[in-house]
Amino acid sequence: MNHFYEKAGLVVFGEKEKRLLTAKDVRELIYEMFMMYSEGCVLTQEAKLFFKRKGYRSDQAKAILLFGEEMGFLIHGCDNLENYVNRLKRIGEYKNHLRWLASLGYTEEDGFVEVYARPKNTQEIAQDSEY
Repeated sequence: MNHFYEKAGLVVFGEKEKRLLTAKDVRELIYEMFMMYSEGCVLTQEAKLFFKRKGYRSDQAKAILLFGEEMGFLIHGCDNLENYVNRLKRIGEYKNHLRWLASLGYTEEDGFVEVYARPKNTQEIAQDSEY
């Protein structure tokens, strides 16, 4: 079971083996995720893959994204998804991306629905030491 300790800025995973994340850890993970994809929008599937590579399970990734959204480190949805799709087309990765989504069980419509975006003040968040 996952527990959120929002007032203290903590996320705790697991019952036997506790895994603790502070708000600073969540902020740094999310910032690193956006830097890795170098775009303003990240698909939910990409976010889950990023966290899987970091050693988190899918449910933990969703919890981290939810916590990050609550803390204002990212926004669910994207203002300009067309730019993301056009970038994939321009670099010739659009069809590969669709095949990858299909391998995960998603259709083209599903793949571009769940997106996370950086808030406008991303640099402030990356440098903010308040949490």
